[in-house]
Amino acid sequence: MYWKIILTVIVLSFMTTPATAGRIDPDLEQRLNSSSPGEKVPVLVLLTQRLDTGALKASLHASKASKAERHLVVVEELKNVARSTQSRILRYLWFQRLLGRVEFYRAFWIDNIVAVRATPRVIRRLATRPDVARISYDHPLELIDPVEVSPGPDVALGIENGIALTRAPELWANGIDGTGTLACHLDTGVDGHHPALESRWRGLDLPPDEADEAWFDPVTNTDFPFDAGSHGTHTMGTICGLDGANQIGMAPGAKWISAGVIDRVDIDTTVKDAIAAFQWAADPDGDPGTIDDVPDVVSNSWGLIPYTHGYPDCDPLFNAVIDNLELAGPVVVFAAGNEGSGGLRIPADRITTPVNTFAVGALNQDGTSIASFSSRGPSGCDNRTLKPEITAVGNNVRSCVPGGGYSTMSGTSMACPHVAGAVLLLRQVKSEATVEEIKYALYLTAVDLGHSGEDNTFGMGRIDVVEAKNALRNGFGTIEGYVNEAGTGAPIEGAVVRLDGTSIYGVTDETGYYSILAPAGTTYQVVASAFGYKRGTESVDLPVDPPVTANFWLEAAEDGTLQGTVTDSDGVPLDDVTISFLNAPLPSIETDDDGFYQIMLPGDYAYDIKAEKPRYDSEYAYYIFIPEEGVVMQDFELERGLCFLNAAARGTAVEADLDAYRKARKLLSEGSPLGTEVLHLYQEHTAQIAAILLHNPALRVELRSMISRFAPIVRLIAQGEDPDRPVLSDEDEATIHALLDEIELVASPRLKAAIKSVRTDIRTLKGMTIGQVRSSLR
Repeated sequence: MYWKIILTVIVLSFMTTPATAGRIDPDLEQRLNSSSPGEKVPVLVLLTQRLDTGALKASLHASKASKAERHLVVVEELKNVARSTQSRILRYLWFQRLLGRVEFYRAFWIDNIVAVRATPRVIRRLATRPDVARISYDHPLELIDPVEVSPGPDVALGIENGIALTRAPELWANGIDGTGTLACHLDTGVDGHHPALESRWRGLDLPPDEADEAWFDPVTNTDFPFDAGSHGTHTMGTICGLDGANQIGMAPGAKWISAGVIDRVDIDTTVKDAIAAFQWAADPDGDPGTIDDVPDVVSNSWGLIPYTHGYPDCDPLFNAVIDNLELAGPVVVFAAGNEGSGGLRIPADRITTPVNTFAVGALNQDGTSIASFSSRGPSGCDNRTLKPEITAVGNNVRSCVPGGGYSTMSGTSMACPHVAGAVLLLRQVKSEATVEEIKYALYLTAVDLGHSGEDNTFGMGRIDVVEAKNALRNGFGTIEGYVNEAGTGAPIEGAVVRLDGTSIYGVTDETGYYSILAPAGTTYQVVASAFGYKRGTESVDLPVDPPVTANFWLEAAEDGTLQGTVTDSDGVPLDDVTISFLNAPLPSIETDDDGFYQIMLPGDYAYDIKAEKPRYDSEYAYYIFIPEEGVVMQDFELERGLCFLNAAARGTAVEADLDAYRKARKLLSEGSPLGTEVLHLYQEHTAQIAAILLHNPALRVELRSMISRFAPIVRLIAQGEDPDRPVLSDEDEATIHALLDEIELVASPRLKAAIKSVRTDIRTLKGMTIGQVRSSLR
């Protein structure tokens, strides 16, 4: 009975508190608290009423709507929602602008969002409105900068290797080169005069006063494509570039349009500009009844780094924008990021379906090994789902750059346009193919690399456009239905419906409905699972048409037992370790004095488990299946927190261990000036080093490489083995100094002085052996 009293108190507390805290994002709240009363803060206001795109999508599928019909209905419905719900808030903003409290506002229809730059008082007032669901800070956009750029030969080199590895030339030989399709990207712009691109800009087919259908520049309002850097010209060249024998593009027969909204040099662009560009791409000519202006693909080589931009992992802000754009016709693809093992960028980290967001990793020129900088999974959304989706060559990619020349760049930004070009080829093969059909065709036919099956390095593997074309022509079918609770018939939201033995799954919405697209002509075992319920299984023979229904009524599961022991790396039991469950609404528990834990859990379910303790690295265990009335043992071994630089390089935060620091400082300071300098560097300059690493992905990649190189040497020193071996080789010393060079470029004077001292001691260390260093530490 007492829980009802507690619940009542909680409800009453909400009733007596202004209902703003849950609507203003935490990072925005901090900004508002630190802003002056008259300061204008840029925000995005998400309104409560939004289009039910899931129901609309199902309706369009059931009616077998054509691409043109889908575009017409989707754009008109999105605009109708905006028109019917935004008038009151826009009137309020108009009035506040007259009073000088609002500097700017713009309403969107691609999702029910209003961009506003206003005082903290106005923003807090907006948060109290019943038609406002959420307010977030309008963060700056960030290009996924290439990790390396070098001049490329301007002479014709034939077909670029990365393109050949996709097997695109085999499709060209059969007349499939992207003719009749349209490319688009959000980037730094495009040099519209480059010989590899100028003849196929769609704007040349339009009257001068309609060129804004082919070039979107909300930043400087130009009417002809230009590149504020070089990135956008390079990526568009890989999508569809062709200049005689310079065969740099995947779909050389395609035309292109572009939105120049990323990294406009000294002009800030923010999330609102990306939303505006996505909205433009959904209907460039403003007429829902036409589709010749609508791109077949929208390529994105930009993203937000989780937390460093104030965004949490898998922030849902972009989800509806991307979904609505894709429902209108274009396929959306994203570069995974250049953070290596530091994880994917937003929105590439999204995992609402196996192919959304469609993230692309980067391969080396051999087409079989991963580029060291390519962002790996798992997704930060749940720390378990595999990412990226697929890969393409992204290291040392040659393409066009402004001024008529060519350059070689490296990054997932260079891999992503290979996939965008592949989409154009498939749209030529089957112009009425849906977004899901095209993405699944690429995803399920990729050439497997690395570990067997999908993994967190290569995803499903390297794209193969010939096999994707075959899959697309063979056709896909749809499995749909509802997952409900047995007995009550109540819908189960968030149930996972998976095709056993494949990477294909769907997730139920609030009505319990799911829909899955899969290759037709196959018999599937469809498995539905949800926390607290027994799994359900149905066998389905899947034709191309009509959709097959598989409904599930899940029964409550009996409990099982999970137990185990947590120790440190020396086998010593650890008490007060927090055991939490990442994919189930369960309270965390802690280990006892003997490091033991035990909990009863609903059975017939696979749990993701995290073990964490301050000053130790957390450990995870995934897919731990608990059978009904069974007992499962799951032990953990936690290591003491890694050094700060290693932690920063991984993109994680490890709490400092002050006791360990003091002991290490005492040990290293006795006869080891280098140890003193390095520890001083950690202690005095931690915040600045963190900021430098967080904003320089390439530095983190280099740092990880250096740490991997020197880890064996540290172990030898600790163990006293190979005493005559030099501590540093010439290459080792050069690597350290090169890394320090790059940090020093953006360092403060005090940090530069500290780096100078470290350089001196590194030169001293260069002449020492492992045995000498070990003796100096005694």
